[in-house]
Amino acid sequence: MKKTILQIAIIIFVASSFLKAQNGITPEDLKILSGEKWVGKLTYLDYSSNKKTSILSDLIVEPTGDSLVWIFKNIYPKEPKANGESKIKISKKGKIFDGEKVIERAQLSPETLKIVTTKSKDKKQFRYTYIIATEKFSIRKEEKGVNDKDFFERNIYEYSRAAK
Repeated sequence: MKKTILQIAIIIFVASSFLKAQNGITPEDLKILSGEKWVGKLTYLDYSSNKKTSILSDLIVEPTGDSLVWIFKNIYPKEPKANGESKIKISKKGKIFDGEKVIERAQLSPETLKIVTTKSKDKKQFRYTYIIATEKFSIRKEEKGVNDKDFFERNIYEYSRAAK
C-alpha cells in the first residue's frame, strides 16, 4: 500500500512538472514565424474617435545567432515612417516573452498554438494573445485600467503568409 501511494505521488509530481514546463514559450514555437514575409493589417482603437481603424501591416521575423533572441520587423506599406524593428527575447525557462509574463500556453490544434502573456505599465494591465500557425499569425493586445472592470481590445495584428 505504501509503495503504491509513493508511486502515485511520483507520477503526479512528474506530470505536474511536465505541465508547468509546457506553460512557457520556446524558440521552437517561433521558428514557424521566420521565413516568408507575413502580410496583413493592424486594427486599433483610436482614442480620439473611439472607433476602430485599420492600416496595412507586414511582418518579417528573423532568428539571430542566439536562439532566445528574434528580430521582428514591422512594415507599414502606406506609412513607411512608422516602420520599426524589435529584438524579442525569450527567457531561458520560457516564462518571459518580450518582457511579458507567460500565463497560458494552449495547443489549439496540431498546427495552432496560443500563448497568452501579461504585463503592467503606467497603472494599466496589458494582456497579449498570440496565435501562431503555419499560415496565420495574430497578436491581440488588451488593456485594463484601474477603473475598468474588464479588459478591452486595444489593437490586433492579423497576418497571413505572403503569396509566393
